[in-house]
Amino acid sequence: MAATVEAVPLVSGEGAEREPPPSQPDANAERGPDPEPAPLLFSSTMSRGGYHQCGSGRRVKFYVLENQAWADRGTGYCAGVYDEKHDEALLVARKEETCTSLGSVADASVPEGVQEGDASPQEYMLVVSESLASDDFLLHAPVIKDDVYQRQQDTLVVWTALDGTDMALSFQELEGCNEVWDFITEVQNHFVLSRGLEYGKSLEAALPPFELPPPTLANLTTIEEDLRLSSLHSVAMRDKVIEWLLKEDYIRSLTPLLKEAEEQHALPALHRLFEIMKTILLMNDNLVVEYLLQDDVFFAVAGMLEYNPERPHLKASYRLHLSDEAKFHQVVDFDDPTILAKIFETYRLVYLKDVMLAGLVDDALLSMLNSLVFFYQNDIVNYCINDPQLWTQLEQVYQAPTDDTTRVQKAKGVVFVQHLCTMGKQIQLPGRIALFRCLIDGGVLPIIEYALSTTDTALQVAASDILSTLIEYDANSVRAYILKEVHEEKTPLLCRLQVLLHDGQDPALCTQWTEAVRALMDMNMDGLAHSPMGQGLAAKSRIDVDELLTWLYDGTVQQLLEPLRHLPDMQRLPLTKGIKIDSPQWMLYSHLCDLLCFIIEHHSFRSQYYILTSNVCSHVGSLLHAQNKHMRLAALRVLRACVSSHNQFTYRHLMQLDVMGHVLALLQKEAPRDNLVSSACLGLFEQLRRDNVRPLLSDLVQKHNDMLEALRTDPIAGHGIEALLQQQARNQSSGVSDSEDSLTGSPTLNEEAAEQDYFDSEEALDVLPHPDKETDIEALAPLMERRRKHEEEEDDLVERVAKRPASDRQG
Repeated sequence: MAATVEAVPLVSGEGAEREPPPSQPDANAERGPDPEPAPLLFSSTMSRGGYHQCGSGRRVKFYVLENQAWADRGTGYCAGVYDEKHDEALLVARKEETCTSLGSVADASVPEGVQEGDASPQEYMLVVSESLASDDFLLHAPVIKDDVYQRQQDTLVVWTALDGTDMALSFQELEGCNEVWDFITEVQNHFVLSRGLEYGKSLEAALPPFELPPPTLANLTTIEEDLRLSSLHSVAMRDKVIEWLLKEDYIRSLTPLLKEAEEQHALPALHRLFEIMKTILLMNDNLVVEYLLQDDVFFAVAGMLEYNPERPHLKASYRLHLSDEAKFHQVVDFDDPTILAKIFETYRLVYLKDVMLAGLVDDALLSMLNSLVFFYQNDIVNYCINDPQLWTQLEQVYQAPTDDTTRVQKAKGVVFVQHLCTMGKQIQLPGRIALFRCLIDGGVLPIIEYALSTTDTALQVAASDILSTLIEYDANSVRAYILKEVHEEKTPLLCRLQVLLHDGQDPALCTQWTEAVRALMDMNMDGLAHSPMGQGLAAKSRIDVDELLTWLYDGTVQQLLEPLRHLPDMQRLPLTKGIKIDSPQWMLYSHLCDLLCFIIEHHSFRSQYYILTSNVCSHVGSLLHAQNKHMRLAALRVLRACVSSHNQFTYRHLMQLDVMGHVLALLQKEAPRDNLVSSACLGLFEQLRRDNVRPLLSDLVQKHNDMLEALRTDPIAGHGIEALLQQQARNQSSGVSDSEDSLTGSPTLNEEAAEQDYFDSEEALDVLPHPDKETDIEALAPLMERRRKHEEEEDDLVERVAKRPASDRQG
């Protein structure tokens, strides 16, 4: 906007002090003896008496908020005006029938695609006159220096006036809204830049005084109405109300009324108290909330919130829960009384947010309550991190002999650590990592083992939650603790999880234990503390990964997956016979199949050796004939992992077991149903085709060509089987034998050529493992050991080369 609001008389859009009306001659001598009148622009400034209109008036509708509804006060033209007499900037809106048109403007233009008659007005509309006292004016309000203006939906300006009234201007054109909004912005910038010069009155000085009547049952209706109306005013008015309430300690003076109303069974009065407290809370002030958390105030507040008028025949039991069911149990002593008070207040704050105000809070109040919880919990966690005596006390609790008294105290300690971990998840990453490292160093893992060894499900849930959190943030420290237990010949934590998983009946707990075992066996996962996001926040525990894996495969993995070997042998099952698995067992088999898939994908030669020596695939393959659909899917996942391993020993093992024949039989049975099982079977065959696993393809066609031909015409499975047979035909026409292609034929297997060359050097391809030939299985042990040593030598060589100076490596 060309006009600028300053303390001096306003400058026009054309650079003149005041632009005279078109009827007056222009006396500017620089234009020559016959000056032409200056063109009229939308940004031109017009003066009438002591009022200077900045730009053309823009067509608007003026609204005022009355009883929570917008009332239309009329249509007119609005412009920014400078009042020279009172040195004020004004927003002026005048009824459209009384505004004056000064003619067309020079900078008018019709937007493309709009007919000239449909375009916005192209005339300069004069809004001001020498007096603004006439009823012709819908609005003449000073621009307030406070930030009370909002622009909404491009053409709407909303603000709160000095007296707390909400007003709105709805513009017909976007350009008009832009011009008036620029005027408001320019005036408020002037307030910021001016040295002590103020336009208009101070908002705070203009606010009406606030005071509530004395707290009595007879005045409750008046108190509620006054609070409600004041809370609907401007932010400044709400701040004034809050300041008065805290200064007069008014909320505490309301607490005796609760007891009085309950003794009289005055339900309307109790409903009024609920509305009063709800209104106070919805003012969304953190000082008020902290005030309400005090001991002698909070229980009265809870009592008032028990009587919701929306449920007049029901009464909540907040006070009963806070006093009886949620007693505070102190496991360790806190030297700082402020922290102890903050723990009480944090619990009350969370209970207020999640229970007492459930369904009542708006987004602003919820955000403020969450912020308070965050800061309270951050203070508690920081205190626990920096107080070594706390962890010493906790360690002494679990070192004491277990009896009835100490058993209760130990159970409380587990819950205490769980709550501490829950609070730690809410704070920032450095504090989180510091807390969990402090927990590990402070001896929380023995506490977890104690809780897992009990039969109390609640303690097992708490311990599992703590363990999952520790693994998520610092899995390497948990592995180091397990190795320490192995060296000390104690029962390792991983073995405890294995026993719990085998005997578990709770599906949620078994899933959590499975994930914990999987994370501990994933040597590539160190935890969030050692990720790029948390790099440098905690020192990484050093462990011997090979030592841990060796311990795992010396017996722990076999014990973990032993229940799978109790399944029937697939080779002794007819292709069409199904097996029934009891409900407690299928959950365990599903978790163990997932763990088996994981070790196949991540533990390379160790898992391959286990697959061959344990014959576990033959037992897992029997699940292909289980009545439970998810058991069949679990078996298919294991077989896909075996195929993805690209290991020739595993392929030959699957060929001996004729696993693909059982999968084909399952597909033949499920194809007419077109379900998830048939899709999974087709996915496995598509993987064989895509990776061009020639040994398995050739064996499948040779042994089960009749079943393939039968499925070839199936409307569901036919396309996939046809593609499979075409791939095998191309393999046969290429002239490369399956034995030659087992090392070099498949594009995917070319990545493993170096590894397979090593097996050739050991003449390993002549070893054909068979479950009935123990001598063949034993022959694989030296081979696998030589391969492990070979890989270790390669790793050592890479490490030595990496440590050499860069100049030597380049040379």
